[in-house]
Amino acid sequence: MSLRDAQRGLGALLEIDVQIDRRRQQIAALDPGTTLASSYRVSKPQADKLRAEANVLAAAQKDAELALASVEEKIKSTSDKLYSGKVTSPRELEDLQAGIDALGRQKATLEEELLVHMEATAAAEKAAKSAEIGVAKIARAYRTLKDTNTKREAELLAEIKALEPKRKPLVTAIGDKALIKKYELIREHKGGAGAAHMTWDRTCTACGVMVNGTTVNAVTDGLVLATCEHCSRILLPG
Repeated sequence: MSLRDAQRGLGALLEIDVQIDRRRQQIAALDPGTTLASSYRVSKPQADKLRAEANVLAAAQKDAELALASVEEKIKSTSDKLYSGKVTSPRELEDLQAGIDALGRQKATLEEELLVHMEATAAAEKAAKSAEIGVAKIARAYRTLKDTNTKREAELLAEIKALEPKRKPLVTAIGDKALIKKYELIREHKGGAGAAHMTWDRTCTACGVMVNGTTVNAVTDGLVLATCEHCSRILLPG
């Protein structure tokens, strides 16, 4: 194989490898959901804490409601006894009325306390629900992201799998094992393309550095396989 043919072969191989590398880069660039996961780790305990606080306040409100209901029941039973006609002793009637009055004052106090409990519980419940909605939203976004990434990664891997068999006949066609080994070593070392074309203004397309005129002419004329002095990739005509 002539040097010119080797250049063309490397160019074709490079084109396939660029496509493969581009897809691998796209896989690596997929958002792993780190930000969402971090937000969840912060938000979930906060939401749990707010829920626990809301539950405590709700329990306190329930206790206040039960206490008020108990006093109201005592007032009713005492009033029923007072007006039943079965009690005729003035002293006992006076005591019953005094008891009702005391219970009434206790009821008023409990009603005020219950109102405070209800306001606190409502505010806490609102805060807890808001936090829980936020956590659920983060969790859904994370699941959606993971599902999307899984699907996209599978698509890209399938494309890579379809591209990889195209390398073998190109490598075989080049035939120069030493050249292929050099290309592959550069590719492995650079984590990407093992060769690069030169642009019309003598720039290496891989690193963007200008190639000296002598090298450009030699490569363009198919006289030598040279490497870029900056990135060490095999230079190919533009």
